[in-house]
Amino acid sequence: MVRLAQVDPLSSPLPMTSPTRLTMRLAVMMFLEYAIWGAWLPLLALYLSDVLRFSGAEIGWIFATPAIACLVAKIHPISAPENRSTSDR
Repeated sequence: MVRLAQVDPLSSPLPMTSPTRLTMRLAVMMFLEYAIWGAWLPLLALYLSDVLRFSGAEIGWIFATPAIACLVAKIHPISAPENRSTSDR
């Protein structure tokens, strides 16, 4: 009877071998993402209001645009090209 070698999924040749290390790297990445957004977003509001003289409602619409785009992208039919490509065959 031939026994196959047991392969440990955590002992890969990749430099990241520990799930704890992966979790820490992802946590740092998420922190940096929010830190960058938090650093420039208030400055954008000040720039829009002081330099460009936008009203509060206009600034609100500018900041709401990404959220609206996310909602529209979920329901827009062209956002699913894999569904269209299967019907073309």
